[in-house]
Amino acid sequence: MAGDKDVRMSEVLGYVQSDQVQIYSPKGDMLVFPKGATVLDFAYGIHSDLGNHCIGALVNPTSFGASKKRVPRERQLFTGEALQIITDPGVHPKKIMA
Repeated sequence: MAGDKDVRMSEVLGYVQSDQVQIYSPKGDMLVFPKGATVLDFAYGIHSDLGNHCIGALVNPTSFGASKKRVPRERQLFTGEALQIITDPGVHPKKIMA
């Protein structure tokens, strides 16, 4: 019967993880976001000032031998990526009038 519990737990974890993405900061901190989250979501997840001035990110910036891929702030995130946010102090969020 213990095997049945292991199988059920594996199924539950697989379902939960499929609806989320796990992203790493340059310091190695892991943040979890819903599937479909973007670079901008990650930036705001770190700090509002970072999100307010985000223009993009470097993907996997600490990988040795790999090129640092620069991506826009609208890019969707994928599990296991590490991001280094790129900011511009001249960029500010736009107010949306409802």
